[in-house]
Amino acid sequence: MKNFIDSLWKWRLAPKNDFLVPLSIRVQRGSIIAVVYPHTVWKSEPMLKKFKCLVIGRWVPDINDIMREAHKALVEDVFGDEEDFGDHLLKISVKHHEREWTTEHISDSHRTKAYAISALAVSTNNRLKLLDSYPTLRLKLWLNANDICELAYLMAVKIPIISVKWFLNIHVEYAFNEIRKSTIELKNDIVDYLYDLLFLQQKTILAISDYLLLASSVVENKKASASLMNAEMDTMMRADLAFTYLKASVEKVVSLLGAIHGIADLSSKKSHKDRLRALNEKIPDALKKTEYFLFIWEAISAENLDELNSYRTGLLHKKGIADIQPHNYVGFAVDDLPFLKIFSVLHHQHAVNTVLLIAVLAMLTDELVRLDPEFQHDDPFVIWLTDELMNLYSERYFKHDENDRVKDNDVLKNQDGNSSHHEK
Repeated sequence: MKNFIDSLWKWRLAPKNDFLVPLSIRVQRGSIIAVVYPHTVWKSEPMLKKFKCLVIGRWVPDINDIMREAHKALVEDVFGDEEDFGDHLLKISVKHHEREWTTEHISDSHRTKAYAISALAVSTNNRLKLLDSYPTLRLKLWLNANDICELAYLMAVKIPIISVKWFLNIHVEYAFNEIRKSTIELKNDIVDYLYDLLFLQQKTILAISDYLLLASSVVENKKASASLMNAEMDTMMRADLAFTYLKASVEKVVSLLGAIHGIADLSSKKSHKDRLRALNEKIPDALKKTEYFLFIWEAISAENLDELNSYRTGLLHKKGIADIQPHNYVGFAVDDLPFLKIFSVLHHQHAVNTVLLIAVLAMLTDELVRLDPEFQHDDPFVIWLTDELMNLYSERYFKHDENDRVKDNDVLKNQDGNSSHHEK
């Protein structure tokens, strides 16, 4: 009966076009717009209303139902849930969309790049949301790097973050314009490095997702022989490609960090250690004491890069690890193959690289604000961001204290219980 009613609705009443719901009344170039499919709203209608609509031959959906489905679509397709810091990023984006944007300082070539990387982000999101995998591809940064996630509030004035669900997605055109209009010395280099890094973010997660799909194909086929299957070879090649992207991301972040501090020829240094030495000499001592710089310095260390190199195959590195070399697959049962181990390393390093990029962009935001003579600390948007961040601090530390009190109470209860037992 239900299927029959839905078929009648589709034939007689279904709108020809989808519902488009913008984040704000102010719709501008680059605005995020949620696409709500009419059948998702119709499915939630009470059966009595469905009968009535079919009888009178007209269906007018409730605006609240459309908004509910729009919010659901934005969470699932773009921002992510609480574990992805998506609830906060959605709030920030709504406020950001209420402002008037200007992009007059961006060059035509950089505008084209911004449009391309934003369009690619939509395509990448659509591709990844169809992959329901275990282990998950989501980064869940709020669970593991909440201090870095909170930087999104203060970064929104210059580099608004849209999502960190699978990769770092920012309002690219706005960020490029803010960089270009500043007086920072190597502004064009910074834009180019940022473009490359945003592209690498998407290429990396897509390579990891392809690796996961290929690995699951090997497991599903239940390899029975000792020979090397084509799927296994493809899996090793995809893992090798992902490691290449991960290493390139770290190296590119170092170049971006150098450009932010006026070092134009950092990539010309012979070794990674030479680049770090040049950075260390240029970065102000006061900045080196900040928490996010300490994280940055550890993440771009020579030891971390060497560890990434050690996972690359013998074709690219003389000390390739056996986990992605053929001799570790021939003669092994499918349950003994190191797929999960490799995925864990790839996914963890991608999360680290994403957090690293956010931290560097926070540093860039500080510099852009410092150099902006028109920046107003009493701007309503800035005040709202600061208040929301303080509320988040209070909420998080209150929960932390509450958890500590619960643990202390449990300990006291256990001690009382033990005392009563001994007394008996």
